[in-house]
Amino acid sequence: MKQPSEIIHNGKALEAILADHQLWLDGKGGECANLASANLKGADLEGANLLKANLEGANLEGANLSYAYLKDANLKHATLEWANLEGANLEGANLSYAYLK
Repeated sequence: MKQPSEIIHNGKALEAILADHQLWLDGKGGECANLASANLKGADLEGANLLKANLEGANLEGANLSYAYLKDANLKHATLEWANLEGANLEGANLSYAYLK
């Protein structure tokens, strides 16, 4: 499995992680998304289901997270500068030390 820091805008790698995460959510194997420290600057995650995903320290600067489901996600130390969070569900998300501008 690729390390999150290797993802750096590799669309196919990100798609694979999200597909694996969906399998985990559906109880069909897979694993919870680990995107800790990933460089997702400008990524399009509109409507993504990231329930309980680990995004600790991820760079989400300018990312489109509109209507993303981030309930109980770990966004500790994440950079969310200029990220689009319109309609995003952040219920229970850990935003400790997250950079929000």
